[in-house]
Amino acid sequence: MATRKTTKKGTGKKKASKSAAGSSRGVGSVERGSAVFPYTTRPSGLRRFLSEVPHRPKPPKVNAALLAGWNLPGGENQSILRVLKAVGLTNATNEPTDDYVAFMRAGTGPGVLARLIKNTYAPLFDAIGTTANQFLRSCMTTLRHIVAIRFVTI
Repeated sequence: MATRKTTKKGTGKKKASKSAAGSSRGVGSVERGSAVFPYTTRPSGLRRFLSEVPHRPKPPKVNAALLAGWNLPGGENQSILRVLKAVGLTNATNEPTDDYVAFMRAGTGPGVLARLIKNTYAPLFDAIGTTANQFLRSCMTTLRHIVAIRFVTI
């Protein structure tokens, strides 16, 4: 792997950095440092959004205006839209899908969310091995219980 020495601006110290030729360690042909799976920069915002869904009417679109109306304003909350689209709660034009409607129902909501997450992140679960996979399954079970409790207590 090729490295080059660069001087950090204003310090006179040199740091080694990897060249583009040596950065092929990502998943498949994905370049190192690029996201392979959807994520949010505001997990607390996503959690709050998901807890609000069962208590609100189905919106025509899930967009920045809706997030602001649900008291989730700001640019960082936009990453919530990326996750909703990737897991299948919204379609390419940010309209709620049938899965979104099923998630709105107290009886089916937690299971729908668990299925969508499991399907979206299946390659990740498969790639990390059995022990970690068991840990993630445990986390998913806990998530289902948390979401189920939220449906009951809110």
